[in-house]
Formats: sequence, structure tokens, C-alpha cells
Amino acid sequence: PESVCSCVIVQHAQYLLIYNPIFCKPEVYRNFRLPSAERVVVVLGNWAHHMAADVAIEAFAPGDVVVVGSRCAARRHEPQLEVQDIRDLGLPGIQALHLEELMYDEWWLHFEPAGILLVCDMFPHTGEYFDRLPFGNAALCFDRHGCCFLSDSPMPTFQRVAISDHQAVADKVREALDWGWSSAAGAHPSGGRDLVPRGEVEEYWAWLLAAMPARPRRGADQEYTIAEIGGSASRPWRKFYVKASAALLEPMLV
Repeated sequence: PESVCSCVIVQHAQYLLIYNPIFCKPEVYRNFRLPSAERVVVVLGNWAHHMAADVAIEAFAPGDVVVVGSRCAARRHEPQLEVQDIRDLGLPGIQALHLEELMYDEWWLHFEPAGILLVCDMFPHTGEYFDRLPFGNAALCFDRHGCCFLSDSPMPTFQRVAISDHQAVADKVREALDWGWSSAAGAHPSGGRDLVPRGEVEEYWAWLLAAMPARPRRGADQEYTIAEIGGSASRPWRKFYVKASAALLEPMLV
């Protein structure tokens, strides 16, 4: 179907996974379900990509569907959705990362059998889709004149400011790179392509990885101290900045 968004369908083992559902006829989703699929997993990729969730959910029997992904998206949805942690489902062939340090509250998945990383908005060339929206020219006017890019990095400034904890995000990007995938898919077509090669994703994040040194991996029960991650104990600048950024984007995303 025609859309400025991209949906990824995974048919594997005993499940059907729908990453970033888009608006289409319910039968489109039903036709992807194989007889072996005992459950359907609907993934809210980040806080903004939830509007078409009902279409995918209502295409199947209520007891067959599990909703996972961004809890921020679930709270913004009407009616509010119940969301589980995909890591608790034990889906064969799926690795997952929660990047809650991004304003977008993104969830990245790696479908191991195909070597594909599933990403939502923090992705190369995402800004190009604004050209197809009514406010596109105004929203990206700085990009067109080169002012929105503070360096030769392919990540525009409007995406850089969505990162509230540079070191934590850098650590998780490195973890995702360790998964060994060869291509990636985003929530919006990238340069007219459904998939982009790994190298473009690495280049997209290169500025952050160069600025934030790698740290030893720690267990889930271990935390970094304020001295290790920088900033003050309260860091009011971060809380204010994220809230201010969210307020600016809200009119465009609802």
C-alpha cells in the first residue's frame, strides 16, 4: 500500500511479527500469517509510530496478538495499549534493544536468520520523507541550505538533539553493531530503498561513536555512576531539553 512509512513483516518459527504497522486493509496483514504462526507480535517501534496499530491488532483474534515496543507510544494511543517486553517472549531468531535514552523511545530488533536490523526513526535519510508531507518544506528548510548539519555527518541536527544520554546510546549502538547484521530497514524508505547496507548505518552513527569511548559491558544489575556518564546528579538541562523537544514535535506527530 501507498505510505510514507515502511512496515517490516517477519514470518518465522511459530510467530508472525509486524514491526511498525502502517495503514492498509486488515486482510493485508492476515494474508501474511502462515498456518504455523501461533501468535502475532505487533511492534511499536517508537513513541510516534503507533497510529496504525489498531489495524494490525484487529486483523486477528484478540487472544492471538501480543503488543510490544514503546510504552510511550502505548500511552499516547487511544485507547491505551497494553505493552509487553519483547525480550520476555523468547522469540527464536530475534534480538532486541531498548533505546530509552532517545526522545523517540526506540526499540531495535535484529532478525538473525536474514541478518537485518529493524530500526524506526534514527536511521539514514529519514528526513527525506518530509518532502511528501504538507509541512515538509518548512520543516526541513534548514537542511536544504546545509544549516541543519553541523558537520559532514549524515545525521541531521533534529535527530542529534533527540539523544539525551550520548554515552548510553553509543554503548547500545555498539551492542547492535556486534550483532553482525548486514543490512537495515527503517520506518521510512531510505533514499527510495527498503534496505540500506550496514556501512551507511555505521557512517550515520560514526560521529557519536568517535566522541564516546567504548566502555566495558556490565550486567543488568550494575549501574554507571554520575562521574562515569558525566553531568550533575540532577541534570535539569537534560530533562528540560527532552521535554522542550517533545513539545515541539507533538503537533506534527499526533
